[in-house]
Amino acid sequence: MSPPAEPGDRLLAWSKVREITGISRTTAWRLQRAGAFPAPVVVSPGRVAWRESELEAWKAARAPRRTPPPMPSLSPPRNAPAEPACSASARPQRPPRPAPAGRKGPRRRGATDGGAQLTFDF
Repeated sequence: MSPPAEPGDRLLAWSKVREITGISRTTAWRLQRAGAFPAPVVVSPGRVAWRESELEAWKAARAPRRTPPPMPSLSPPRNAPAEPACSASARPQRPPRPAPAGRKGPRRRGATDGGAQLTFDF
């Protein structure tokens, strides 16, 4: 249940709520379910509104987003010695998988038996 309204507190329709918050209705619904957004007030059957004071408090409680510091460059410094390239033989190799029972060898998608192509004469 919502706290009692403050004197002069306006009830806002969703269009104004979207302007104030900048979030979609679905996001507001998800946040309401998580308890992180003010619940609407039922004005009449089929009509809800949000208290302006609750929306302003919600907005003030949200921390402003800061831009993250720039990512360090992945390239080595210009005067750093070059590292040897990684060769394919240096990578660990997986052992081959055993063939499933009942088959003689691995099958590939699109492989045909005996190399003959099927034809259809209509």
